[in-house]
Amino acid sequence: MQIILEIQIQSCNNDGAEVPANHFTYDGKSYPLESGYNYGYSFLGDNGEVYGVEIMLFSPEFKINDDHTLTKSNYMVFYLNTTEKYKIEPVTYTFEYMSQDLHDMNEGYFGFDAVPEGEGDYHSITSGSITITEADDGSYELSWEFTDEGGKKFTGKFNGEIKDWRDTGLV
Repeated sequence: MQIILEIQIQSCNNDGAEVPANHFTYDGKSYPLESGYNYGYSFLGDNGEVYGVEIMLFSPEFKINDDHTLTKSNYMVFYLNTTEKYKIEPVTYTFEYMSQDLHDMNEGYFGFDAVPEGEGDYHSITSGSITITEADDGSYELSWEFTDEGGKKFTGKFNGEIKDWRDTGLV
């Protein structure tokens, strides 16, 4: 006699709803993530030029409208110091506000029902880290655990393509 045992593990919110694979969790509630973008930057630091990437992750509601405006969505932005502009480097970045050190995350925030740099409910990241790995197909896996300005935990995962923001036509 053969017995087959199937175990299914699901992650749930405090309200019992299933947590999507790509998500962030804040204050006991999980929110889905669907798309990721990368925008490179550089600035003149104390010891020369500092390079970095701005990684933006958006919920399914995010859209770029024909008039080049953005729909409101839940989203987050991570500013990561790297060796060159636009290059996502698969390492662990530790938050250190306004740091110029390589592989530090120098700023970050997340918003609800918001547009980048516009209206919405925003929270600043004040501590924590994000780990990035790169798959053979060029996609990325990101996982993070942060604390916001109110001391609340902000965690999540994203696994997928990180597109170049310059290809959106918004820059």
